[in-house]
Order: sequence, then structure tokens, then C-alpha cells
Amino acid sequence: MTDDGLLRARILDKIRESAENYCAAYTSFLDAASCAAAVSVCKKERARYELFGGYDGAERKICFILPDYAESLRDCFSEEDFPLVIVRAANRNPARALSHRDYLGSLMALGIKRETVGDIIVCQEGADIITVPQTAVFLADSFDKAGNCPMETQILPIGALRAPAVRTEEKRDTVASPRLDNIVSAAFDLSRSAASEAIAAGFVFVNDEAAEKADRQIAAGSKIVLRGKGKVVLREFRGESRKGRTVVIFDKYI
Repeated sequence: MTDDGLLRARILDKIRESAENYCAAYTSFLDAASCAAAVSVCKKERARYELFGGYDGAERKICFILPDYAESLRDCFSEEDFPLVIVRAANRNPARALSHRDYLGSLMALGIKRETVGDIIVCQEGADIITVPQTAVFLADSFDKAGNCPMETQILPIGALRAPAVRTEEKRDTVASPRLDNIVSAAFDLSRSAASEAIAAGFVFVNDEAAEKADRQIAAGSKIVLRGKGKVVLREFRGESRKGRTVVIFDKYI
């Protein structure tokens, strides 16, 4: 079975688990492509779900399968038993600034599996590592060094997360029509043929779903991710240019 097939099988297992136990069931942390596959399965099975990675804008997320009684995750967990926590790692060598790669490499060296860790939010004082409680306990005991700098760790509730500031810049362009290939071309400065190739290769996601049709019509407010190139939100369409093309305005994440 392929990796995609294994993931889809795991999602089906979680859907059954939620239905049988009448409670929320959830996956490990997923990247954008895996989130899209999870959403596809949930929609096909008409399962209620929510993607959440600890904060709005998280890159790595968990797919939560919700029971019938729940409108959202808040109906399934209290603050005390929420299945996401943070490990706050304080860098005790302030003379050296560490990068995301430094922290991730040190975690992998401990034998941590990538799917047990969400986003790693780096700041001047250290990093907040989003993870699950079991992994957090291990890290609190074992994660004492990153990039040869000593670490001091503590486990905190997800509500204490130092979420990164969302930074965007406005980008304007014109398109012949709001087809996906036109929108991707304008948003990421690609030729239309390159945009079409990226879509066909499965590298484009719209609102956390895989986008496989170049002629798909894109609405204002849509979030578009191109793997390896970044993320934009199509903020609005603003009339026509002098040449009769549609003016589009994006918020591009930087």
C-alpha cells in the first residue's frame, strides 16, 4: 500500500473510532499534502472534522474527527485535557541565536518522529515546540541541548503559545479569468504553463484541499498554497483593468 493509501486507511480508522466511542479521534501532525488527503476522506465519508495545529496559520496540523454532538473542538476537550501542549525551550546561551533547523535537527537526533511534533516557533529567547503530551514529557527530560547551546525546558498549555506575528504584503496583478492556473500564475510569479504543471503535480492546495483542476474557479477569500513557494489569500477582485482583465489583490505571507 502506498503512503497515501496508508494515510487514508488511518483516517478511516479514526472516523470509525470516533463513531464507536462517541468522542473525538485525531491523527498525528500532518503536512499540507496529508491534510488535503485527510479532508478528502472526511468529506467522502461525510465525517465532521477540524484541522488545528495550535494556532491560526499553523503549517503542520492535526485532523480531529468530531462526534455528532460536537460543533467544534471546544465541545470535545477541556483546557486541561486538550491533546496539544507546548514545550518551551529557553536558550541558555543568549550570545548565539539558533535557527529552526538547529531545533529540528536536535529533536530528530533524539529519535523524535516528525509526525509527533508540530510547528517550531523560534524567537530570541528560544523556541516553543508544539507537540502532544506524551512527547512533551520525553522532551522535558531529554531535550537539554540544541546547536550546542544548553536548553532549559518546561511544559505549558497550548494557550500559552507565543504565536508568530502574521506578516503579509499586498500583491496586485491582473488575470484573464479567475481560473486556478491564472490565479497561481499571478500569485507566485509563474508562467501559466508552470502553474498548470504545479497543479497537475499535486503541489497546489486551496483551502486545505488538493486542487487538481487548472480550470477550477477561485473565489475571493480563498487560501492558496504552492508547495515550496508559500501561501497567499486572494483578498478580493477589484474591477477591470483598461485592457479588460480582472484586477486581483492578494495578501502574500512573508
